Amino acid sequence: MKWIIRGKKLTYAGLLVWREIVLRRSDLYMIVVPFTNESRMPVKKGQLRPRDHCQIQRNFDVLCKDLEPDDIIDYLISNLVFNLDDREAIKAEKLRRDRVGKCVELILRAGEDAFKVFLDALEENGYKHLAEKIRETDIEVEVPADPFAWIEQLPENTKNQCITDQIASKLSGAMGAGWEHVFLNLGLTQVNIEQIKMSNPYSATTQIANLFIKWKQREARNGTLIRVLEALKRVNNQCSIEWETVKKMALSVSS
Repeated sequence: MKWIIRGKKLTYAGLLVWREIVLRRSDLYMIVVPFTNESRMPVKKGQLRPRDHCQIQRNFDVLCKDLEPDDIIDYLISNLVFNLDDREAIKAEKLRRDRVGKCVELILRAGEDAFKVFLDALEENGYKHLAEKIRETDIEVEVPADPFAWIEQLPENTKNQCITDQIASKLSGAMGAGWEHVFLNLGLTQVNIEQIKMSNPYSATTQIANLFIKWKQREARNGTLIRVLEALKRVNNQCSIEWETVKKMALSVSS
């Protein structure tokens, strides 16, 4: 005999009942078919957006006062924000305030999409007032300053300055491990890089300076400082760069 649970959204408790039936009956087994036609993936784990994080944190006291986490756990599991281990971790806390604390802790590191699902869970399970209060909490999130804003603020004549031997020399002293990525990003080939390395095997700074000159010769009037600075930005996570040295060099060109 085969039973198929199809087209219904089971709660965790309901699923446990079916599991017990299956374990007790040798002639019965269970197939659980997704209750929607969508192919849903679990919410990607990670931190909430800063604003969402602060909105929940600012309302922690009222959540502790009004929320019973047991009421929303099944919804969060069904929508792939929590898993069964999360459920057990919350239920292990004896005091309601501690259960709320564990629930909030898990939400805060359940990924960016978890914030919306959390508010939906509140609204769908009798806590619409909490969802509205969190959503309406005014948060001023400080936007980090762009560390590369100074590049756009350079005068146009500086941006369009062609790379010279002097600029190439100063740039070469500001670049460390992974510098090859800069030239690949500028359009040189691995063969170009290897040839320069073989002709100057004992000095990385000479290799870098010579590659800048080679690139400038190939690009002619298009071999400008702004193109180099933009390439450095693009490979910032792949190459060690002393940005203060680069900035001082660029500003000295402006003066």
